Amino acid sequence: MEAEMMLYKLKSELARNRYFGRIRNSAMEMPRGWKRTVFVWGGVMDVLWHHGLRLYDYQKEIEQIKDNGCMFSFTSYGKKIHMYLPGYQTDYLQQQIARYAQFWEIAVLDELRKHVIRPGDVILDIGANIGNHTVYFGRICAASSIHAFEPVKDTFSILARNVKCNGLDEKACLHQTALGSSNGKAAIKYFNETEIGSAQLQASNDGDMEIRRLDDYAFERIDFIKIDVEKFEVELLKGAKETLTRLSPAIFIEIFEENFNEADRLLNEYGYYIDREFSLCNYLYRKRDGCREL
Repeated sequence: MEAEMMLYKLKSELARNRYFGRIRNSAMEMPRGWKRTVFVWGGVMDVLWHHGLRLYDYQKEIEQIKDNGCMFSFTSYGKKIHMYLPGYQTDYLQQQIARYAQFWEIAVLDELRKHVIRPGDVILDIGANIGNHTVYFGRICAASSIHAFEPVKDTFSILARNVKCNGLDEKACLHQTALGSSNGKAAIKYFNETEIGSAQLQASNDGDMEIRRLDDYAFERIDFIKIDVEKFEVELLKGAKETLTRLSPAIFIEIFEENFNEADRLLNEYGYYIDREFSLCNYLYRKRDGCREL
């Protein structure tokens, strides 16, 4: 009976997980055979490893958050981390932080820290959400400065609080704006309170969010950029040509399948190539000249 319950939970988790949905859809385009089987089961294991499976009761963690005004603390690499998680009851990412007392996507972050990011780097976190990656870059990677971009007002307020409670006020510069191909306004096209980081934007003159081009910021140095903008990646890249061409930062980017050809074409045009393909539509792009060795 217990095994049946675990299997049921596994099926339920995979069914609702948007990342595994992409893996499943890609697999359906592959011919039947061992490669397709390995691909799908590799996706299953990635969901289990990176995104968690509810196979145990984490009521203790929930009570801790409730008792501390939505604040949750854990230790990572000997450093005390504090996260404000007001959506711990509904938002998937916040639930995962509480459930495992660790940064979201810690395995991927650790890979980037070991092979790409160095202490003292200048980092852009574009699509910063509640600040999970921003805090990791500041506290664990020891970045010298971080520019975090998050256009959604309520999400931005959580980001700002997480930056503050981890003592990153002087190191992190926060921008409540979206980045696109031209300056203007944006409105929310899609929002799901169970995954607030999956919010999608669209350009709209009636929107209440600002859109700016990355090139307008005229940064003097950028070593690494993380991009997770939920289908807005092509628009962002169109407004970043001068910056990427001039500064040559390494780029870790989520590219939705329908946008891959155009995003990859733009990055190739700017002198970038895929250095490594991660799971779940994430790619590490680097330039052939002037990039650090792995």
